[in-house]
This record gives sequence, structure tokens and C-alpha cells, in this order.
Amino acid sequence: MKKIDSDVLLNIYFGKFLEAVALLPPPYAYKILPFTGHLFRDFQNYACGYEPGVLVRAAGSMKDADIVTSYNMVESMKEYLRFESRYVMENIWIRREFKRHVFRSFYKSDIEALKTFLHKENHVIVTAHLSGLLSIVELLRIIGYPTPLVASNIFRQSWKNAKPIQKSMYLLYKSWIKRQPLFFSDDHHLMDKCRQAVSSGKSIILAADVPGYDAKGVKVTMFGKELWVPPGSAKLSDNCGIPILVAIPWTDSCDKPYHIFFEKMTLNGNYSEVMGKIYHCIEAVVTLNPTNWNGWLYFDKMVAE
Repeated sequence: MKKIDSDVLLNIYFGKFLEAVALLPPPYAYKILPFTGHLFRDFQNYACGYEPGVLVRAAGSMKDADIVTSYNMVESMKEYLRFESRYVMENIWIRREFKRHVFRSFYKSDIEALKTFLHKENHVIVTAHLSGLLSIVELLRIIGYPTPLVASNIFRQSWKNAKPIQKSMYLLYKSWIKRQPLFFSDDHHLMDKCRQAVSSGKSIILAADVPGYDAKGVKVTMFGKELWVPPGSAKLSDNCGIPILVAIPWTDSCDKPYHIFFEKMTLNGNYSEVMGKIYHCIEAVVTLNPTNWNGWLYFDKMVAE
């Protein structure tokens, strides 16, 4: 019997099963994730937009960072995949404009704290690639602070060759861009657009935990490793004259609402120092629940030679 391709099964799981489960609000929708969220992904051939074998290397990076051991590695990676499935389901909520579902995916006290920060002044809001990344962007819009997101351009990915999770993002962005300001990182006028948004009283949000190489970035330390990272967050804050607000969603279980980790930083022209502080925050959040962080997929690419 011919073996069914794992991407075919995952397309069905993401595109049919989770589309149906997404009709339920949290916490009910989350209850299915511990039992199904890790299915239909082959550890060796798993790609998720990256080259095959990346999940195995991610597990190796977690082991090098003393996050997992040989004894709990398999279960840790299954939990990571459950969060990946949660990310897809929450993308469906955003695409369908299920505002109450998005709102209920965060603790109310954290939502109120976010409102308090943004009521006083606008910020460069720095988050990270945890499962709630796009949910916090949608939350900002729902609570009355529509905030341009600086993101990679998913539309450069061919639909024909896209992996299942890339298709989820493509569908979301195609719908979302009609109501959510999206600034793509490959736009040559990105900084000008950010300045215009700031001058109109808006904040800007971006995820800082992406690879940056050699002269393009600055060095920071995370989990005992020196990393090359882009200084975009610090540069944007400096150029626009507004402070940084680190706001990273996290949760200790794939079926629980998000907390938001907050840290405010004042202006500082020393990009290396600012990025070092930001990565200190990201490490602190990832330590709370390492399986919630997408960055393990490319952590090895960030390490300085």
C-alpha cells in the first residue's frame, strides 16, 4: 500500500479538522490539542518552510542549551508541535474575525496591562516567535490599538510549493491585510513607512528573534551562545524616538491562555546593548516554557562562528 505523504495529512488536519475545531472558543478548542496537535509530522522530513531535518536539529539545540535531555526530548518535541497546531488554529480565528476567541486566549489582567502601556504613549513593541505572535497583533487591533506589523513577505512563497503551515499564513495574510497594517521587511521604504505610522500616533510591532549574519547584525548572548541578530528593533526605536516595549505572549501549556511578559526600555543609541537586553527578555520567556518557542528551528543558524 502506498504511504500517504505527511504533508497531505497535515493539510487535511490544518485545513479541515482545525477549521472545524476553530468554531469552538477557548478553552474548549484547546482541549483537542494535547491529543492531536503533534500528529502528521515526520521528524526526519519535517520542513515547515525550512529544509528537511530541521526538527531534529531543533531538538539538538534544545539539548545543547540544557533545555531537554535524551529522556524527555521526544515529548518536548511533541509539545512543540502541539503549539504549532495551536498557532494555526489561532490564525483561523484571526482570519475569520472571531474577536471573542482571540480575546479569551489571553488572561484579562494581561490585556489590561497592555492597554495601560499603550494608553500613555506609542512604542516599538518587540515580541518573539512564540505561538501567540500573531494573536497579540490581532489583540492590539481588537482593544483599539491597530498596530502595523513588520513581517516577512509570505506572498513571495509559491502556493504550489508551500508547506502546510505556510499555506495557513498565506490565507491569513491574504484576508488580514485588508484590515491589519502589514509592513514587509523586504520593502525598501520600510523605515519611512514606520516613521509615518509613528508620527500619526501609532506603535510598531515586530519580532526580534530572527537570524542576522555578521556585518548585518550585532552580537548578543542567549543560552550561553553568542548569536548574530539584526538590530532592527533598536534602530527603529532610535530613529523614531519612541521607547521599546517588550511584550511576549507565553503559556505553560498548549491548552491554557496566554500571559504576556512585559519589559519597557528607554531610548538608547547603543544597538548591541539594547538587543542584548531584548534577548535577555526572550531567553527569560523561553525558559518559562521552551516548547512554545519557534526559534529552536533556526537557533543553530544564529550562533556566531
